[in-house]
Amino acid sequence: MFRSTAIPESANPANFVKLLYFFLAFMLIDFAASALAFLLERRHPASKGDAWLLFHIWIQRFSYRQVFSVVLFKTVKRVIDGRPFSWDKLERTAQMSKSTDQMLNGTPSPTVPPTH
Repeated sequence: MFRSTAIPESANPANFVKLLYFFLAFMLIDFAASALAFLLERRHPASKGDAWLLFHIWIQRFSYRQVFSVVLFKTVKRVIDGRPFSWDKLERTAQMSKSTDQMLNGTPSPTVPPTH
């Protein structure tokens, strides 16, 4: 009924190679779709660097996925640990600054002399 193995199937090196093939296929399909979108886009005489932009899209999408994964894992770990996020440090006082209050009430700022 239950197999007694210390290594789960997901850690099998053959599965890792299969994962790499699927990831490579996904990246190639994504690149092909981007290239098709560039081909279908109407040409403008000033848009001569489209091939260079296509190269940048591929680099951006690959690197963005890696950065997003790191941020996602760090966020999930922080939530599991129960630690607050940096935006939780703001103390809310329901008060405006003096310059905002002066701007809303129509009185001139002390740094700007009134014009006569």
